[in-house]
Amino acid sequence: MFIWAINRDGKKVNINNYRNSNEARLDGPFRDTAELGLRLVPVFSDRKRRHFRVYRDSNASSGSNDGMSMEHFVAQKVFDRRFRSHESLWVKYYKYEYSKCPGVKVDLKQHYDECIIEQSIQGFRADLLLRDSKGIAPDIMVEVWHRHRCEPEKINSGLPIIEFKIKSFDDLDKVICNWGLTESDIRKNQYNVRFFNFRNGKNSFPWPENGDDDSSYVPFDKR
Repeated sequence: MFIWAINRDGKKVNINNYRNSNEARLDGPFRDTAELGLRLVPVFSDRKRRHFRVYRDSNASSGSNDGMSMEHFVAQKVFDRRFRSHESLWVKYYKYEYSKCPGVKVDLKQHYDECIIEQSIQGFRADLLLRDSKGIAPDIMVEVWHRHRCEPEKINSGLPIIEFKIKSFDDLDKVICNWGLTESDIRKNQYNVRFFNFRNGKNSFPWPENGDDDSSYVPFDKR
């Protein structure tokens, strides 16, 4: 669900500024604020809070794969746009899994310059694939968990994976915040964002080999 939209005059509007559905429709058609090509329709209901809903027959939905939910499709587009439109994309993950330990913060944009939607890699299909065109940094699969979590086969492949969970459109701003992604505290049974195959024994994922000397690789406890 969306609260904000762009109206027919190109202005950003909030659904709560309209008194009823008739008044809202006079201000349409509406599109999404992230410029993903989504057509939105105002919804006023007694059972749900008023919102803008994605029009299922919008042109953007035709690009999604069979069986993919609109939420999944939009999450891919939001992450891709976030990657391309910002100078940095920070991620934070724990050095050791299932333990109270320092974390590592990395700016992925310092190591990756390509984000590809629905890309094949080693026999698997990534929702999004982060790739270094110079071939220095290893590819990272970014997976969206909406209806189904990441398959065990992908996790067991050893490929680095970042998985983020969304239940609705409202979760996108919470999970993919302005600066990036933070691994959930698994000790509290929170699984909104998970990092797989970023830990190798006592060593963290090799960001570059000079690790702490690189400005884009900063341990949590040193910031």
